[in-house]
Amino acid sequence: MKKIMMLCAMLLSTSTYAEDKSGWDYINAPENFFSNYESDFDSLPMRGKVRKMPWTGSYWPTYQGGISYRWLTGDVFYDQFGKTSKGTKFLSPAEKYDIYIGRKDFPITNYERKRTGIYTDRKIPEWEGLCHHWAPASFLFEEPGPIKVRGANRKKIEFGASDIKALLLLNLEFNKIPRTKFLGSRCNFKRSDRGFNNASECRDTNAGAFHIVLANMIGNNRSSFVIDKTRDQEVWNQPVAAYETRVRRKTNGASRNAAPGTVKEVEVDTVVYWVGEIDANWNSVGTSVQKSYYRYVLELDKKGRIIGGEWLSWERPDFIWMPQGRPKFDGIMKKLNKLYKKSIR
Repeated sequence: MKKIMMLCAMLLSTSTYAEDKSGWDYINAPENFFSNYESDFDSLPMRGKVRKMPWTGSYWPTYQGGISYRWLTGDVFYDQFGKTSKGTKFLSPAEKYDIYIGRKDFPITNYERKRTGIYTDRKIPEWEGLCHHWAPASFLFEEPGPIKVRGANRKKIEFGASDIKALLLLNLEFNKIPRTKFLGSRCNFKRSDRGFNNASECRDTNAGAFHIVLANMIGNNRSSFVIDKTRDQEVWNQPVAAYETRVRRKTNGASRNAAPGTVKEVEVDTVVYWVGEIDANWNSVGTSVQKSYYRYVLELDKKGRIIGGEWLSWERPDFIWMPQGRPKFDGIMKKLNKLYKKSIR
């Protein structure tokens, strides 16, 4: 579902790993997310749920041609733009939008075919796609529904809910989110690679920093953010919906590799609920919630503040991020704004 370079991956340059006195390095610092945040363990909620649940949808796999995929018929490779014996309802989201804006040269469809490389010899992994656009779109925008409109040439066009969702993702491709907050770094190794266990970027998000972000964002702010739920080279961006934390044990003192200043350690189990992807649908489908189980130790200073952490479970987020602001509907995607507004009425 993800893309190594420009699609699903949110890339950071590789840096050397250097712990500072707070227990995490600068790319893992909670300050990357907040100017002010609560770090006192006893003051942080043990569970939380977002105010607005993200919606599920397709990540529009690259090997199917992205949003040029005719998902109602399952057609990946075809020759004629905008032509099908079954009518315009069965065209791809890209083709429908090209017709809607009156572009006989089909620029959106051509862009997707070129971007995905489906007419080349490139071997496309099935996980590559637009998940890095779907994940933030799922909580930045209301879930659309199916609509019927007339295009630039008065031609009747039917858009399913997933057609509009696909176009919202492409708008994020053309009109970027103003700013993104990022914590952690991407692991560029496969699990089978020799360097996987030693690479600094594969040590993943610091457990203490992750808990601070989780409890502040979901518990206190009730706002979603995005996790890459896989630790290796693949990137699976998922919007977080809820969490529950349970204390297993508390220990006075500090373990050997604890952050300097640690006087107590708290071992916890945390269940993170996130929204998963599904195949494209004609109607709105709401949310598809899945979950991950994490176990980690939180390192506390003498004031009870989280200053570091250590993962105990093999599973943990690779990196986490949060969009700041919503992209505009601009350029060739400007007319999408009208379609979107109509689809959420």
